[in-house]
Amino acid sequence: MKNGNNCSKCGGEDIRVIQGKLPLTEHHNFTKVTPWKKIMISRFLCINCGFSEEWVEKDEDLDYLAKKAKQRDDFSKFV
Repeated sequence: MKNGNNCSKCGGEDIRVIQGKLPLTEHHNFTKVTPWKKIMISRFLCINCGFSEEWVEKDEDLDYLAKKAKQRDDFSKFV
């Protein structure tokens, strides 16, 4: 939905974006990666069916996560 103009579930074209904001605002969505570092997450919402996706959009946040986050899980122990 972020990279196209329609819903990946139903094909709907009415996609709304709810930007990640700090918690003192009305709508907020973020992940706290350290006590002082928060990464904003934007929601892409299909008005037709309600399906949503969440994306980290800032390149500097993605770079930070690539350096600091634990290694990717291979899900080999997934039940």
